[in-house]
Amino acid sequence: MAVPQADDGVSSPGTKNEVLSDKTGHWGYTKERIALWTAVVGLATALVTGGIAVIQTRGKGEATSTSRSLQTQLDDRNRDIGNLRSDNNQLQQKLAEANSDNQKLQTTNSEISQKLTALQAATGASKSTTGGTTSGVSDPEIRNKAVVQLASGKGSIDLDASSSPDWGLSPYSIATHRLYVSGSNLSFTNAQLQKHEGEPATYATCSAVKTYDARSAITLSELSVDSFLCGRITGNGRIAAMRVTGLDTNTITLDITTWE
Repeated sequence: MAVPQADDGVSSPGTKNEVLSDKTGHWGYTKERIALWTAVVGLATALVTGGIAVIQTRGKGEATSTSRSLQTQLDDRNRDIGNLRSDNNQLQQKLAEANSDNQKLQTTNSEISQKLTALQAATGASKSTTGGTTSGVSDPEIRNKAVVQLASGKGSIDLDASSSPDWGLSPYSIATHRLYVSGSNLSFTNAQLQKHEGEPATYATCSAVKTYDARSAITLSELSVDSFLCGRITGNGRIAAMRVTGLDTNTITLDITTWE
């Protein structure tokens, strides 16, 4: 029978204390690995968090830059629209002016057409003051045709003059059939004269006048440029046709034709 030995506190290999010592060492290694993994996980978490923050910051910056770019483009488009509206307003104004000018031209053209029609109607059946035929009947031979200017106090002409370029204009004329300006009147002696309305004065239209006004002067203010006068010389009955080509307060220019 073996005798139990006293426990001296020293364990030999393979004893219970040795096993505990091995287990303690294994436990310490496990704690270090846990601490290491904790640090690694913490670092990874920090990196992920930082990356997200960087991405968020960069994304915000890019969004701000994009927003500013879009606003700039919008401002540019609004400016272009404003310029187009201004140009459109100017074009509309010019179009209105062009339409107004066109209307004026149309009115003028209509007036010219009416005058031309009247002139053609008057000359279609009769010759102008240079002579010709009227309804198959020949006008008499022209006695005299010339343009003359008469001014107050500057003499008179002889309406019965023959082949005279100035109608015998003279400040001392003693002609029987005189035409002259006195003050603001066109005066005449031994002749009948009146304004002819509606059509040019020709031999046909003037010879058709049977009754003349009983007066010896016509006020210049009654006349205008391109107005007409018909006359008949007293005594011989010769016909005179006149067109006003110039007019002032006390001056008149006449294109006169008389017939034999």
